[in-house]
Amino acid sequence: MNTKDWAMDAVSHTRREIANVPANKWWKAPWDLYKCVDANRKTLGSPSEYEGEGLKFLKATAALAEKKDCGNCREFSASTFMYLVNAGYLGSIEWAQYKDGDHAFVVLNRAETTDGGAPLTWGKDCWIADSWGDRVVQAKDYWDDMPGFKVYAPRIRFRYTNLNRARLESADA
Repeated sequence: MNTKDWAMDAVSHTRREIANVPANKWWKAPWDLYKCVDANRKTLGSPSEYEGEGLKFLKATAALAEKKDCGNCREFSASTFMYLVNAGYLGSIEWAQYKDGDHAFVVLNRAETTDGGAPLTWGKDCWIADSWGDRVVQAKDYWDDMPGFKVYAPRIRFRYTNLNRARLESADA
């Protein structure tokens, strides 16, 4: 499979595992989903509490979201990330969020030497798997295909490479 296919497969997996709509899509989500996400986040804490242990955070977040069948972008992206790790995707897998934490998604195959906050530089085979938005976007089209987020530059929080089974590295910029 190519990178785009991996991204599409991972997003589809997440949408099956967390069958409810994202809890912050207020026009679709019932109130109990908000309460479920809030309870999960209180149980797990924030990503910053797992500095240097990003894989532990993402694994726990994905497992709880899938078990409780609720989440927002953080939980959906954690599920997507862990699916790619466990399925053996061989390129780089990164968990990104906007600086203020308002949205999270997965980046596949970003050229390591590129600026983590500049999606247009990430390379032609770099794809964004946004399972919250149920979409896969080529990085070069980031500004056009990530509606509502055009003013934000992403921040790569965690990077993982299955190719050499390297430990998950914090890549805070």
